[in-house]
Amino acid sequence: GDYFVNTVHEYANYNVGWDNNIRDFIQRWMSEFNIGFDYRIISVGGEAHLVKIKNKDGKEVDLADKGMGSIQLMTLLFRIATKMVEAGVNYDKKNVNTLLIVEEPEQNLHPQLQSKLADLLYELSEQYNIRFIVETHSEYLIRKSQYIVGDHNRRITGFLNPIKVYYFTPDGEPYNMPYAAS
Repeated sequence: GDYFVNTVHEYANYNVGWDNNIRDFIQRWMSEFNIGFDYRIISVGGEAHLVKIKNKDGKEVDLADKGMGSIQLMTLLFRIATKMVEAGVNYDKKNVNTLLIVEEPEQNLHPQLQSKLADLLYELSEQYNIRFIVETHSEYLIRKSQYIVGDHNRRITGFLNPIKVYYFTPDGEPYNMPYAAS
């Protein structure tokens, strides 16, 4: 799709090197989401790009052959990485301070991976000051965010919940679904 093409093109034009925090970030989350262990972007005529994914056995496959869930996750990771590059994140700077709107990131993902999205979003919020508006139908994503907040409430005195959930009803106004302090 055009969004994927534009995202890869924009990210590829930044020429992120082999040894930096942004590449490490993508590789770690690729592994977490069971996409692969490394990636390579090959320019085709300066306008198109092929994304190759290195599997556990060291073989490369086209991202297109990994399935829609993997394509969507890599698009999200490349988009986030692009924002990190634009903010100057590398070895020392970690404050991206941006807002990203993400629409249905759970599509085509196994429920376990839908839950893992909450871990990704929370980490990005805490470590890089990236805020998100996420439109989702995934109970797994919401439940995992509740678990993250509950766990932090138990372990960290004075923990401030960075997550707010609004439920949109078909026939009424959206309402806040507050997280119980425990």
